[in-house]
Amino acid sequence: MSKSENNLSLGKVLDEANKKARLKDIQNEKVLSHEEMEFANELQAKVKGMKLVPDRKIKNNIPFVQIIQHNFSYLRKEGYLTLAEKGFLVDISEFVGFSSNCIVDDVKKKDPIPLNQST
Repeated sequence: MSKSENNLSLGKVLDEANKKARLKDIQNEKVLSHEEMEFANELQAKVKGMKLVPDRKIKNNIPFVQIIQHNFSYLRKEGYLTLAEKGFLVDISEFVGFSSNCIVDDVKKKDPIPLNQST
């Protein structure tokens, strides 16, 4: 068997192993059984304008930082910020409240209080 044939057969084996691993991952992530999913699809077909989606098993609890892209893009295009100022914005981004452009007292609070110069 030549070296190129050996590489091709190894490549096929690796591709097949990757496919099996992906299928196994997909199966492990399923929340509903096949029968439950069919039943949900039947219900969905009967009710127009409503979509049934199963809850995800794994919830992502990692904090999220939002940077208003249009604002940041405008500042970048205009050359308004220096490299140090851009770095500063990234450094303070962990203190920016969700759905705002404000630095807040505690990002984990349900209703965080925006900070100002006197706070």
